[in-house]
Amino acid sequence: MNSADHTAFVDALTDHVREHAAEYYPWLTEQPVQVRLGKVRRRQFAFLCDLTISTSNWQQPLLAKVALAADEIAQPKSVDRVGSYFVGAPDPLGGEYAALRSVERHFQRLNDSRLFTVRVLDSLFEGRGLLLEKVDAQPLTHLLKSASRLGYWHASPRLLDAVTAPVSACDRSINCQ
Repeated sequence: MNSADHTAFVDALTDHVREHAAEYYPWLTEQPVQVRLGKVRRRQFAFLCDLTISTSNWQQPLLAKVALAADEIAQPKSVDRVGSYFVGAPDPLGGEYAALRSVERHFQRLNDSRLFTVRVLDSLFEGRGLLLEKVDAQPLTHLLKSASRLGYWHASPRLLDAVTAPVSACDRSINCQ
């Protein structure tokens, strides 16, 4: 992405968040809202953009994940990790958005204060991106390893991989790593 495209992308992203802030946080209807772009990281299949939405007395960190265009995607270095994107699809993150919203709604219905999900705020750029509240929490795999009474996690990497693979996939999806 050249610098003109990058500037247009950043402007479109911050403008969208500013325009829709009251939909995400209804109490913002009467206050001026600022949106600041933080770190932008390019991954194999997407950009990850740290944003902060704020007023004079409140702020919330956000994370935007925006799929790369098909011609911008680097060739995979190995076949061990397959991307979750269908290259060239008109809605590459639509399935991820729908899945995360479904997980969020499910845990909300459980109404258990011990359980937490990442809040999914919006689908961006006609399904090419999604906007989430940024959460500073331990990955699920870390919690699973620390809570286990099995003493042979490190002695048996294949067992660890078998047990944590589904959790790791969920973490990558939710934490956008």
